Amino acid sequence: MYALTLKAELEGVTNLRPKDTQEQYFFYTFKVQCTSCRETHPNPIAVSRFEINEMSGSRGEANFVWRCKNCKRESSATIKDAPIPYQQTEPAKPQKILEFDCRGLEFTEFIPEGEWLVDGLESTTKFEGVELTEGEWFDYDEKAGEEPTATLQFLTDAGHLLATTAPETSAYLMNRRSDLMFEHEMPLSDKQRQHVCSCCGSIMLLGKGSHLQVKAEKRASKNSRSSRGPKTRRKLSSGPTKVIACGRCGSRTEVKLPTPNPILRRRLKMSELFNPIGEKVEKVAPAAVVDGTNGNDDEKVVNEIESLCMNCEENGMTRILLTKIPFFREIIIMSFSCDKCGFHNNEVQPAGTFQLKGAHYELRLTAMPDFERQIVKSDTATIKFIELDLEVPAGKGQLTNVEGLLTTVIDDLAFSQDTRKEQTPELYAKIEEVIAKGRKMLAGEAFPFRLSVDDPAGNSFIAPDMRDSVGKWEKREFLRTPEQNAALGLTDTAPTADLDDQGNLVPDQIYQFPASCPGCMHPCTTNMKMVDIPHFRQVVIMNTSCDDCGYKSNDVKTGGEVPEKGRKVTLRVKTPEDLARDILKSESCALECPELNLSVNPGTLGGRFTTVEGLLTQVRDDLHNQIFEADADEEATARKNDSLSTSEKTRWDEFFTNLNAAVKGEKEFTIVLTDPLASSYVQSLADDPTQPDEQMTIVEYDRTDEEEEELGLKDMKTEGYENDAETTEKTEKSA
Repeated sequence: MYALTLKAELEGVTNLRPKDTQEQYFFYTFKVQCTSCRETHPNPIAVSRFEINEMSGSRGEANFVWRCKNCKRESSATIKDAPIPYQQTEPAKPQKILEFDCRGLEFTEFIPEGEWLVDGLESTTKFEGVELTEGEWFDYDEKAGEEPTATLQFLTDAGHLLATTAPETSAYLMNRRSDLMFEHEMPLSDKQRQHVCSCCGSIMLLGKGSHLQVKAEKRASKNSRSSRGPKTRRKLSSGPTKVIACGRCGSRTEVKLPTPNPILRRRLKMSELFNPIGEKVEKVAPAAVVDGTNGNDDEKVVNEIESLCMNCEENGMTRILLTKIPFFREIIIMSFSCDKCGFHNNEVQPAGTFQLKGAHYELRLTAMPDFERQIVKSDTATIKFIELDLEVPAGKGQLTNVEGLLTTVIDDLAFSQDTRKEQTPELYAKIEEVIAKGRKMLAGEAFPFRLSVDDPAGNSFIAPDMRDSVGKWEKREFLRTPEQNAALGLTDTAPTADLDDQGNLVPDQIYQFPASCPGCMHPCTTNMKMVDIPHFRQVVIMNTSCDDCGYKSNDVKTGGEVPEKGRKVTLRVKTPEDLARDILKSESCALECPELNLSVNPGTLGGRFTTVEGLLTQVRDDLHNQIFEADADEEATARKNDSLSTSEKTRWDEFFTNLNAAVKGEKEFTIVLTDPLASSYVQSLADDPTQPDEQMTIVEYDRTDEEEEELGLKDMKTEGYENDAETTEKTEKSA
C-alpha cells in the first residue's frame, strides 16, 4: 500500500482537495517506476479512480495498468477510497489524502495538475478552479469575517449548559443556532446532527431519554435473473448505519458510517522477503515521510544475530540482508564484525538451490566504465583474467564489481612479495610482472582485456548492459560433468527417465524443466524437443514462456561434429511460394539481403527454425521496436521520432517500406546465409530434396582465421592433450 501525503501552508482556507466527482474526473499525475528492474517511465502518467482497466490473463481490474518497456512486466495500481481533504493546521503538517494499492510499481513523484477546491476558514466561501502547478495560489475572500462565529459559539455553549436544568430553553437556543447556520449557508456536519435533534432542537443524551441503534452492514446482493429481463446485479448500501432516537419528540436521526476495512490474512511469500536493495532502503527511510520518522518502527531490513567470533572466541554480530539482483536472482549478503578484536568477514551466498546447468560468463573490457560492472561470485565459481593469465580459485562468495575484484587480487599478490623476494626470487619476479600488468589494467592502460566467471552451480553473475555490442558480454550455460556434480554433492547414479538405453534424448518427445524468466525472474517452464529436419540433421527446439509477465522465447540448437568447411547458402526469392520455404538459421549464421540493405550479425536472433516470411517478419519487428522505441505506445500517425533527423527518418521509412513489400511477396530479393559451422538450412523445391533447386546456390568455403578464433576452434585440441595436461600438472607442483 502507498499513500499520497501532502504538506501545504494554508492561510484563511481549509479542506484542500481535488475536484474529483463522477461527473468530473480528476486525473492524479505521477512519475512511475517499475519495482522489478527500477526503470522509470520517461513521461508522467495520469490515474483516475473512476476509470477501470483490465489486466492481461484475466487477473482482475485496476485503475491503472502499465507494462514496463525494459523488463516487459505488467503492473497495476488501484485508488482505494475518495480523497481526504487537507485540513489547515498551525504549523503545517504532512497529511495523507489518498491511498493506493500498487502491485509491481511505485509512484516516485506527484505532479499537482488539475482543478482543486478549498473552503474559506472563516466564511462559507467555496473556491473553485484552484491551480497548484506553480506551487502557490492566492485569492480574496469577500465574506471573511461576516459570519457570526462568536454568536454560534455562545448559542452552542449555552445550549449544552442548560440541557439538563432547562431542556426547553436549551432546545430553543439550539434551534436558533440551526436557523443562523441555515441563513449563512453553513453546512451541518454528521457530528452535529447526531448530537442535536433536527426537529425539536433538543440535545440528545444517550441513556437519558435518547437511545442508539446500529443497523448492520448491507452487502451487495448476488446476481439475480428476472423472468422478464437479463441477468442483473443490484448494489445496496455498503456501510453500517447509526440511528439515534430523540427522547423528547421521538424523531430518528440516521448517520451513515464508512465501511470498515476488511480483515486481511496475508500469507508471507518468499518473493516478499527478497526485494531489491532500493526497496529495502525505502522501508527504512520512506521518501513520502517528511517529519524524519521512519514510519514503521517494527520494520527490520537487516537481521542481526549474535554469534561466536572464530578469531578471539568472543561474541560478535552477524548481519544478514536478503535481497535480489535485477536480471539475476535472490542472494543473501552476510557480514560479521567483532568489536573485541576488530575481525571482519563478508560473504555472499545464493538463496536458491543449484541451477540445472552451470553458467560461464565472459566480459570484454574496453573502457573505464566497464570496471563498474556488478559481479556476484558464489563460493563455487572460478574467476579468470585471461590476458593476465591469472585464475582465482573457488572460495568465499562476493558481491563486488570488476574494479574491486581486480584490486583485491592484486593486493593479495603484493601482500607477501617481500618474503618471496628473499626466499624464491624467481617466483617473486614472475608475480611482480603480473602485479605490474594488473595495475596497468586498473589505470586503463591495457585495454582491451577479458574477464570470465565459470560456475558449475550456475549461481554467479556478471551484470549486462543494454548497449553491449556483439562479443562484449556473453553468457553460456553448460551441462555439468560427473566430477562437477560430485564436487557439488549432486552425484546421482540412478538412470534418468525418458531417455533411451544410451542416455540420449528420444526424438519427438517433449521434455520440460523449470527455469527462471529473464524478464521478471519468476519461475517458469522451458519445453525442449528433438526434431529431425528432413534431408538435413537433428536439431533441438527450445521454448520458454512466462505466465506472469508474458515473456516468450524460441531457440534452435544444432549439434554434431564441427565440419571442415563453412557453408554459404544463397536463395533467390521470386514468388510467394518461396516465402513459405522452411529455413533454419543457427546462432553462428550471418544473414544478408542486398536488395533490402539488410544485414544481421551472427548471434543476433539466436537459433531460429521458421519460414522465410517468419524470419523477415521477426527481423522487421525487432528493428522497428528499436528504432521507434520512444514512441512505441503511440499510433503510427502520431509518432514524432524526436530523436531522428529528417534524413534519418526518411531513410528508415524507405527501409521498412521495402522490407514490408518483401514480406508480402511484392518484391524480389536474395537471402544469403553465411554459416562457418554449416549448421543452417534452406528447404529445396527440387525433385531430389537433397540437392539445391534452380533458385538456390550452396558453396562450401574455408573458414577465415577470425572465424576460427571467434568459434574457439584454434584453442581446441583433440589429440595429444594428455601430454599437455601432465606437463601443466608438473609445472604447478614445482611452483
